[in-house]
Amino acid sequence: MIARVALVLGSILLTLLAFELGLRAHRGVEWLTQWPNLVAAHRTMQVGQQRGRFVHDPLLGFLPKPGFAAGGVTYDDRSFRVVPDAPTPARPGRILALGDSYTHGDEVADADTWPAHLTTIDGRAVINAGVSGFGVDQMVLRGEAVLPSLRPEIVVLSLIADDLRRAEYKRAWSVGKPYFERTATGLELRNVPVPPWPAPGSTLEFSHILLGRSLLVDRVLQLLPWHEDWRVDHERALPSREGEKLVCPLMRRLADAAGATGTRVLVVGQYDKHVWSNPRRDAEHRRQTGLALDCARTAGFATLDTHSLLARAVAERGLDAIYGGWHLTPLGNRLTAEAIAAALSASYMPTR
Repeated sequence: MIARVALVLGSILLTLLAFELGLRAHRGVEWLTQWPNLVAAHRTMQVGQQRGRFVHDPLLGFLPKPGFAAGGVTYDDRSFRVVPDAPTPARPGRILALGDSYTHGDEVADADTWPAHLTTIDGRAVINAGVSGFGVDQMVLRGEAVLPSLRPEIVVLSLIADDLRRAEYKRAWSVGKPYFERTATGLELRNVPVPPWPAPGSTLEFSHILLGRSLLVDRVLQLLPWHEDWRVDHERALPSREGEKLVCPLMRRLADAAGATGTRVLVVGQYDKHVWSNPRRDAEHRRQTGLALDCARTAGFATLDTHSLLARAVAERGLDAIYGGWHLTPLGNRLTAEAIAAALSASYMPTR
């Protein structure tokens, strides 16, 4: 029996090795002679890109580098993405946009983000404080940090469903971040001051060391929903779905900060590209976004769910007209800004 088990296992290993070598031969002869750890290489590349565009921040983990300008992306000296001036005459007052990469406007130039379109449509100056990769916890913390000095008339906080999951991590995309825990006395902020960014190779797990050099493993995981978690350096601090339970207290925390400056708040639910091709993902993201918007309404905020708007736009114009690689195109951002402007002018916009 032991010999038979050893024979079966040996056959499996030889078969996997044959697939590995065949895949490498197909990629090129250099892949047969070089076996780098693909996980470590990906993380090293990612950290290198981040260090060029972001700086460490002890409260938020990271912020855009002041004065950075490249590829149509520009940040001012306060780490806000530049928004071209609204046409004159501009309306008085300012709008602060908080959010993740959808607010920041990944994949489009400064003038094509939805905050930039909003300032053109609405006429008020819009400050784009969106940061790629932020969770809902970091959005609220950034709002608390800048509201006293900016004192905007309105805050527009935009989120996607994944921002709830990000609130469960103490490190995301190889960079440390703060997180909140629910306690008997309320929310407690953890991992602050956020430690400096770790070296990419220092956070590899045993599985990465054992299997990270395998091109076959990497390709198989690309076909499964675990590829990002395999390659990207995340460290979980809270159990799965705990982020959903943090949304309501986080919204109440933002309400306190907005109330202190007399600021009105609109919370916007946005959706990533892949919900339109995956019904299960669509249903789950609608559920999580609906939960977040319910918490926002309970906190006294106006809300806007862009699902029906985007579904109609995708049906009429095609997915590639509304989304780029992952994020909204200039047209998708303009349609979103038009919906936000309409919500801001609606009579139900609460005043705190």
